[in-house]
Amino acid sequence: MNNSISWTFGDLDGVLSGVHDIDSSKRTAFQARLKNFHRLHYPMGFSAIKGKAATYSPLQIIDMALAVEMTQLGLPPERTALVLVMNRWPTLMAIQLAARALAAKPEGFDAEVEQVDDPLSMFIYFDPAALNSLTLHLPAKILPDLDQASNSFFYGGVGIIKENIHKWTTGPVCRISMINITSMIHIVAASPFERGSPDAIAYRLHFFRQLEDEAYINQVEWEGADQAEAEYVHGLLEREEISDAQELSARLNVSSGKAARYIQEALQEKLRRADDGHS
Repeated sequence: MNNSISWTFGDLDGVLSGVHDIDSSKRTAFQARLKNFHRLHYPMGFSAIKGKAATYSPLQIIDMALAVEMTQLGLPPERTALVLVMNRWPTLMAIQLAARALAAKPEGFDAEVEQVDDPLSMFIYFDPAALNSLTLHLPAKILPDLDQASNSFFYGGVGIIKENIHKWTTGPVCRISMINITSMIHIVAASPFERGSPDAIAYRLHFFRQLEDEAYINQVEWEGADQAEAEYVHGLLEREEISDAQELSARLNVSSGKAARYIQEALQEKLRRADDGHS
């Protein structure tokens, strides 16, 4: 299976409407919601040419699936698109890691029983702050840096969730929303072949590998990716106070040298703020 996988809008609508149990009488409204993301210039890099059928690569399929999941959590489409664009780097990292885990076990999760060799679950977690528009002097589209959903947007595995969920929900905010990206990709990566058949497994493996490669290429070639990575890491260090370079390296999939540099920069910034506070 050497050809690149691509879906039509009908394929995308058919799968996502099934995932979200959209009533057949509401399909037109659901299709309009999907197309509305394109009017908001999402996914990044996607372009629909008038008069020509749109096609979606695996990354664009998963981008759309994630946007729908976030609207399920209460974010309106405009804010969903804004949050995901502002957090493109962590989103691409989470998708890469999830796709890699699924490529190692393309049959994915068992619907009934947890298996010891289940793929690594990679989560995106954030505070949806649905009352955001009532707490800012200006709307998020004007001052997006003040959007709490963007500022609290992180990714991590099960261990990170277990270790930190108590801390995350016992501070100023007692809530958090999570999306299991691995599970989402597993569900969305529908196959045109009979479930569990060798052809279906081969198709899914091809989908996951193409998805991982596409996410990696987008991350590397994305203009501003270095700055986005740095901003993400600084926000993570400020929130979770990680001091071990090896831990940060493993968590972010970056070199230990880069992780150590980020930790040093965060420490210097903390000391500078302390000095300013005493002056």
